[in-house]
Amino acid sequence: MDSTTHVDGGRASAAAAADPEACGLDAGRLARLGAMLRREVEAGRIPGAVVMVGRHGRLVHVEAVGWRDAGRRDPLRADAIFRIYSMTKPLTAVAGLALVEEGRLGLGDRVDRYLPRLSRPRVAEPDGRGGIRLVDAWRELTIHDLLRQTSGIVGGWAGSEPVSSMYLEAGIRPYDHADSAYARDAQDFVDAIAELPLAHQPGTVWEYGRSSDVLGRLLEVAADRPLDDLLAERVFRPLGMADTSFHLRPEAVERAAQPLRETDVPQPAVIDLVRRPRFISGGSGGLSTAADYFRFAQMLARGGELDGSRVLSRHMVDLMTCDHLGPLLGSGPDYIPGPGYGFGLGCAVRVSPGPAEVPGSPGEFWWLGRASTSFLVDPTDGLVAVFMIQKYGQARRYQALCKTVLLQAVR
Repeated sequence: MDSTTHVDGGRASAAAAADPEACGLDAGRLARLGAMLRREVEAGRIPGAVVMVGRHGRLVHVEAVGWRDAGRRDPLRADAIFRIYSMTKPLTAVAGLALVEEGRLGLGDRVDRYLPRLSRPRVAEPDGRGGIRLVDAWRELTIHDLLRQTSGIVGGWAGSEPVSSMYLEAGIRPYDHADSAYARDAQDFVDAIAELPLAHQPGTVWEYGRSSDVLGRLLEVAADRPLDDLLAERVFRPLGMADTSFHLRPEAVERAAQPLRETDVPQPAVIDLVRRPRFISGGSGGLSTAADYFRFAQMLARGGELDGSRVLSRHMVDLMTCDHLGPLLGSGPDYIPGPGYGFGLGCAVRVSPGPAEVPGSPGEFWWLGRASTSFLVDPTDGLVAVFMIQKYGQARRYQALCKTVLLQAVR
């Protein structure tokens, strides 16, 4: 099942798309992207997908394939709304960097200046007898640590033990997608984190985890307003991202793309999409469309500005999208960026042509979400792309697959 349909609000449509050939993309080879995704739908591996591709500032391809809800055989439209999970992190990072540009925050600021409960953290270290001992952190956490995932706050899918298990025992992992999101707020989350040790000394290891949720609460304190309001003011409204939020308008529910429900793949609980959660997760609570996120990615590709609205300065975008790990590159038990990539302030950054598992150019940056959504900006080739899928447990596979098939169409 294949369809190319309009994107809500008239901001992008098949009719408005430029000729791929005129923009340096081989149209025949570009068609392989939709063909590949249709095969995945027909094999029952994904319910559907929406793809948007731009080159040199022009939209060149919009395609929707498969089903919005496979169980109901409801066709997917290009204006479908997706759970973007960890693709929320770059949105939160940009809001934080906007406050840095105003002088309201500094990357080197101590986290406990805004979140006193996180002062004087302790670190879990092996005791040499199969257990752990708690030692004082060598320094306080900084905002920079939160942005580049070097805080020692873990909680990813393959996190360092025993701290990750301690998180689960404290009920931390389910906060963002379960009913507890309605019973507890972001400060409750910070209070729970404060009771547990860090998995690593601050600034010494990259490990994916809940740093962006802590950052989200910090931004609420710094801006004296809820995170969803801050993001709406600093990112969503300036960029015309009308369908990006942390909960849906009732009339938009029927546009929500539904994941495959599978018994052999761990399925996170899916929270009520209409009711605003108390815990606004800066790490993974967002909902968006391909068109909205495409505008966000275009803004970054254009150095912080889109259609006359400047969100960040060019210098800040450059800082966000350069490697901040250096010798820490590849550290941690589950290095999501993969070989050839470092990490910036909220996104993976290509640091070398190889060795790597996927093609790409130095300077390219991207990120993904748990349900297989992803975005890509490649300044060398002038590419911006958004891939929206709802398939749990395969995020890295589909990010690499979509990117590889897209890049083979570049002339």
